Amino acid sequence: MNKTTTYVLLGAFALLLIYVLAVQQPADNAAATQTATAQSVALTEPNLVWSLTVDQVVGVTVADRVQGKTTSFTRPSASGSWTVVAPEPGPADQLAVANQVATLGTLTYASEITATTDLSAFDVLSPTLQISVTLANGTTYRLDVGKPAPLNNSVYAVVNGQAPLYTMYSTTLTSYLTLLDTPPYLLPTATPDPAATPVAVP
Repeated sequence: MNKTTTYVLLGAFALLLIYVLAVQQPADNAAATQTATAQSVALTEPNLVWSLTVDQVVGVTVADRVQGKTTSFTRPSASGSWTVVAPEPGPADQLAVANQVATLGTLTYASEITATTDLSAFDVLSPTLQISVTLANGTTYRLDVGKPAPLNNSVYAVVNGQAPLYTMYSTTLTSYLTLLDTPPYLLPTATPDPAATPVAVP
């Protein structure tokens, strides 16, 4: 090999090294950073059963099919006022209902089970609890809650009686279960008795 050929090879090697250090390595680093960021986002994003906003919802029904209890509240439109229709008709606490609807709109699940197609084994086709959400466009989403899952104090559930099968933490459903015993009625404000005798404060 003559000197000219040697110099040419050394020059080509030097150019290749510069390319790797100046171009390829930064590109690889950027790709790795993007991948790590995407994985981080995927790990932190909540597992949403559905994603709804308060102004989409015009009706909510919570039904315990074992005890035969139902609490339901509706409004005539997305901008209307809420009223309780079950267990007994009555005016609703607008703030309490809005808070319930807001949290219900971002209902989360613990895990998704894709390895089964036989939903009957999990009692979700004959649910003990149902939570229905009606939208202004007429769409209804219904969460069907079945039997308890074996781990993490959770239960099995599906939406509208169809796969996928979810597990949900029981604590996620607690606030909706309380609606069965304490419907969101508007509590009357106490009116002072004008005939009452004032009590002097020493």
